[in-house]
Amino acid sequence: MDDLSGLETDVDWKSLYMDTPAVKKILKLISAMYMPYLTANGKATRGAWVEVEFHLDDGQTFRHKEKFGPYQKKCLDDLERHYEQLTASQRREIATLVGPYIGRCLDGSGSKL
Repeated sequence: MDDLSGLETDVDWKSLYMDTPAVKKILKLISAMYMPYLTANGKATRGAWVEVEFHLDDGQTFRHKEKFGPYQKKCLDDLERHYEQLTASQRREIATLVGPYIGRCLDGSGSKL
């Protein structure tokens, strides 16, 4: 088993209904908050401080600062690798669910959100 969640990884994910308001909101928060952090961490060097500022749709601004994390760098590398394997249609589907931010973080076109 590749996934420690206990779920079989050969699940037909398309059969799961992901297009719900709650799922969209969670994915947009991940896109707006966690992806900028992963991208900033990915550009940092071991031992450096990573600082990222992000803005929510409701106008709130947050600043987060912590030491470079090798695990987060690995996560970003894995996400980038999987994103590169998606078709243009699949990338558009993701952008429809969460907005274009996640693509900009993963395709190297910029992390300035």
